Amino acid sequence: ATGNLVIVKPHIRETPPAATVAAGYVSITNKGNQPETLISATSDISEKTEIHEMTIQDEVMKMRKIVGGIVIKPNETIRLEPIGYHLMFIELSTRPNEGDSHNITLKFEIAGEITVPFKVWEMNSSNHKNPQGHKHH
Repeated sequence: ATGNLVIVKPHIRETPPAATVAAGYVSITNKGNQPETLISATSDISEKTEIHEMTIQDEVMKMRKIVGGIVIKPNETIRLEPIGYHLMFIELSTRPNEGDSHNITLKFEIAGEITVPFKVWEMNSSNHKNPQGHKHH
């Protein structure tokens, strides 16, 4: 927890050796009484870090880069997960290996920059399953 933000399960999925991109996942809850915005992120493993959204329309996966950030309303949790919003680490300088931890800096409108260690999970790990089911907005 940092100020009004609670950051849960930050992790990166391990990548195959030849991969040039990796994905990062995390849940962020806004405990404050005003909206907060996740504006952008930077990482110690890639040239660029972007926020992407993956949607499925007519059984087709679509990826788009989010410009302007993600608003987190008071008492709302946003989940960056495989379907939906997630971080994309582009032009990897280091391959994420299972068990490693990498510093990712999340930039928020109000809270400013918060550096969070993201743990690398193995590729087919089922750790990301959420027993409570997924909340749709």
